[in-house]
Amino acid sequence: MKKIKIISMILILCMLCSACGWTSEEVAPIHTENTEINKLSPYLSITRSFYSEESESGMGSRCFFYDIKEKKLEQKGTVSYTSSHPLTLYSTRNDKIYYSAFSGEGKGNQIYLDNNETGEKKTDQFCDFNYLIQCGEQYFMAAELLNHYCIEPIVCDAEFQNCSRVMFDKKDDRFTWMVSTVPKENKIVFSHYSDNEMREADDVEGGNAPSKIAMLDLETKKIETVYETKYYIDGIACEGKKLILSCAPNGFTTRQKHKIYEVNLDTKKSVRLKLPFYIVDQMALYDNILYFLGWKGDTRGIYAYNLTTKEYDVIMEEVEDEFINGFSLNY
Repeated sequence: MKKIKIISMILILCMLCSACGWTSEEVAPIHTENTEINKLSPYLSITRSFYSEESESGMGSRCFFYDIKEKKLEQKGTVSYTSSHPLTLYSTRNDKIYYSAFSGEGKGNQIYLDNNETGEKKTDQFCDFNYLIQCGEQYFMAAELLNHYCIEPIVCDAEFQNCSRVMFDKKDDRFTWMVSTVPKENKIVFSHYSDNEMREADDVEGGNAPSKIAMLDLETKKIETVYETKYYIDGIACEGKKLILSCAPNGFTTRQKHKIYEVNLDTKKSVRLKLPFYIVDQMALYDNILYFLGWKGDTRGIYAYNLTTKEYDVIMEEVEDEFINGFSLNY
């Protein structure tokens, strides 16, 4: 059996999505009650794909729940893998799994609710997704709309009935790339870049692709640029005034050129962190513990690294014939 090779971030998006689509440029904003921050129970939701003879596509996705307080990992279920980017989310709000799946020619990939092993379609306006995260009574997505090109930030209500484009780009050139939650502040931190600038940087030897780091307040839907860098962002995490970035000159650099920086958002000063890991994917920061998908030596997995004590836990290691697609910090 061949080793699974799955790209965990979308570079070439679904061509079938251009056949029909949602053409509205704006969506009504969502109004929700403030999340009770003092009752937070953050957790990780993890997606891991595998070969499956029971699936029409020959692939399936496992959805895992990780309790960061109790340090317990539990598989919550499996779903078919039919989308270009396998994505699952376990919701503690209803004890259900949401996942992305192909919806038909010209209809893109949509979000489905796994309801007793049957898929209940929840959206119809999207083409593809990079992220789906539970944030209190809302969901955050980094998604591509039908008839559009770039991935953009989207906020949906608890039933996916009302979705807001919170950073509309008329030029359709701005790519929302790496995303993480800031649970104690009910915010999302994410990087974005110009697709045209990225392509130009990739064509030049040693070229840099600048990125901006933005903070989305999920209560007000206001977005603030908190940091700018000449580097390409391969991972992002934030807590309080501490911003952690995995950086590279562009999207095609080697492992040796990746660096991890800690940025003080008040002073904008950065310090390189020399961690015993190679991180080039999702990250999250909570109670000064850095959660990330990366490598310890030659072992790829999800780790929890205490920035204070320098100790770490292995949450999940990659196993033969399966592939860890990603994780999110939810609350």
